[in-house]
Amino acid sequence: MQAKQLHEKAVSFSKSYLQSEKELLSVLIEMQSKKYYLVLGYTGVFNYCMKALGFCESQAAYFSSVVKKTKEVPELKKAIDAGILSVSKARRIVSVITPTTSSHWIEKAAVLPQKELEKEVAAVNPKAVGERIKPVALNRFELRIGIEGELQKKWQRAMDLVSRKQRKNSSMEQTLQYLVEFFLEREDPVQKAQRSADKIPGQSPAQVTSLSRHMTGPNGYDSACPT
Repeated sequence: MQAKQLHEKAVSFSKSYLQSEKELLSVLIEMQSKKYYLVLGYTGVFNYCMKALGFCESQAAYFSSVVKKTKEVPELKKAIDAGILSVSKARRIVSVITPTTSSHWIEKAAVLPQKELEKEVAAVNPKAVGERIKPVALNRFELRIGIEGELQKKWQRAMDLVSRKQRKNSSMEQTLQYLVEFFLEREDPVQKAQRSADKIPGQSPAQVTSLSRHMTGPNGYDSACPT
């Protein structure tokens, strides 16, 4: 009996959640069309969602993206209002849906599991994978990016070479760490300055680092123009 009661509560909360989600989207669409967020002191719907509503970055991003897309593709909002799509489902197709392909993508989003839908979208728009770094544990982060086929081949080659150098199979994280450290060792002006400090008698690392930044500019790039 308890399981059935909990199930009924879950169903009830789910319906109210989806209804609130639709109503919130309608409010945000109106706020976007009339730019009310400016009156309230925010720069856009994304900024409003994060600062005023307390959304995390990913939530703010997908509401903002759906809001913008519904202006171009009104059928998307109609599908959400009709309960065919949730906002979460809708945001997965905003990168590919157009007025002429709306029926096709709304149907796919309505029936396909999330992973299958993402594959369909990626086949049309390989750059649709959103880049992100998010914390998953203490001092641990999840990195997500989309890469082209040619870069994937180079990445695999890099993993093979790092594995050979370490004489054991290299994970993606170990390969990335090796490549980043390799690049910074050769290109980072601060690291170069620190190495130079060891070679200059009486010169502290801080003095050499300051000199390096003065010569290369605040971003570590050569500020002098070639003549």
